[in-house]
Amino acid sequence: MKVTRLISLLLFLLILNQVGSYGQKAIPSNDALSRYVEKPDTSFHWQADLPSSDNSGTFYEVNFQSQNWQNIPWKHQLIVYFPAKAKYPATMLLVLRHLYDREAGLASLKVISDSTGTPAAMLYDIPNQPLFESKEEDDLQAYTFSQYLKTGDESWPLLFPMVKSVVRALDVVQLLAKRQKQLAVTDFILAGHSKRGHTTWLTAAADKRVKGIIPIAIDILNSKAQLPHHLEAFGEYSTPSQATTNLLKELQQPRGQRLIQMVDAYSYREQLLIPKLIVSATNDNFFTTDALNLYWPGLKRSKAVLYLSNANHVQADADPRINPTAFAFARAVAAHTSLPPLSWQYRPEKDRIRLEIRTDKRATKARLWTSRAKTKDFRQAVWSSQPITQISKTKGDQEFIYTVEVSRPASGYKAIFGEVEFVEDGHSFLLSTQTYISSSDR
Repeated sequence: MKVTRLISLLLFLLILNQVGSYGQKAIPSNDALSRYVEKPDTSFHWQADLPSSDNSGTFYEVNFQSQNWQNIPWKHQLIVYFPAKAKYPATMLLVLRHLYDREAGLASLKVISDSTGTPAAMLYDIPNQPLFESKEEDDLQAYTFSQYLKTGDESWPLLFPMVKSVVRALDVVQLLAKRQKQLAVTDFILAGHSKRGHTTWLTAAADKRVKGIIPIAIDILNSKAQLPHHLEAFGEYSTPSQATTNLLKELQQPRGQRLIQMVDAYSYREQLLIPKLIVSATNDNFFTTDALNLYWPGLKRSKAVLYLSNANHVQADADPRINPTAFAFARAVAAHTSLPPLSWQYRPEKDRIRLEIRTDKRATKARLWTSRAKTKDFRQAVWSSQPITQISKTKGDQEFIYTVEVSRPASGYKAIFGEVEFVEDGHSFLLSTQTYISSSDR
């Protein structure tokens, strides 16, 4: 883990907290993000290489420029796969990536399409980087925030051109399909890790063609609540530099408040009514184990969560447990159905915690994951599981109830969550509950 990246993220969280509750208000559709995305840009253009086809389908490799941002042309590589036969031809799963890897992309798209019954695509160079004297990732994002604060130019926040890049990719897919007389794709499901995950949230708020999202390892929504929770779990910050102190003063001004309203996806929650599969790593280096709890209640309509036990931030990008659930989610979105609905309740008792999970579909397996830590910092914790064997049914077998009890820790903290495994059409996948952290007295 790069220390500079952690410091940058913590600073980002600190920035978010300085603005008070203003940044957490739901904002209308005619916001700065929509204005930036919808602003015409004559630099947009694309070119597809000769297709590669076999009996199973056709690959297209596309180079395109999404925009000119701060006088910098943003260029991308896009690989698109149209299967010869698709169960859900109108829906495409689009994966957002950072570094271009052609061979891995070609192989992955075939697996995605075969597993989901949809066309599939991989979009690279989100964001374009390095920029501005070799800045990348968090350093690049922080720089763009500071430029917005200096200039008031709403196009500066890095997430805006990232979103516009994805929107233009949706345009390219549809234009390509029409030109090549391929499947007419009208709906998209977006998946991405870390900043790419953040981009899936914001793109869904900006473009109605997005019908489902799979954000991975980006538990940063509802930032006002996240920072004090983050500090409680991970400890205090070192004394900020004078530059940081000056920046924080700027952020308490109206322009700083506006910045947070623009980039916190929680501000767009009234527009995010589409299905959401949130994937979180229990040992994420940058987010608390139970960060989801601070924004889950505010998300409306269809939502599901998958926790990756014993995985950190980087490992979550390629964890093999993601694909089966992501594919099940994509099939459900494409079919206009849903994943098996889960509800759960933690019942604190004097010396133990009782977890009750309810679902209207019988699971093949259910298990409880637990870990221990001296503090609420579970980044180095080891998680272990045990089966949940107590199963009951409501009258008429309309609901299955899985119940388990776990003792409170004698000292320190214990984190727990439930996991349920389902099988649909021969495909198994996992869904999780929220996490719960208990101590000896609560």
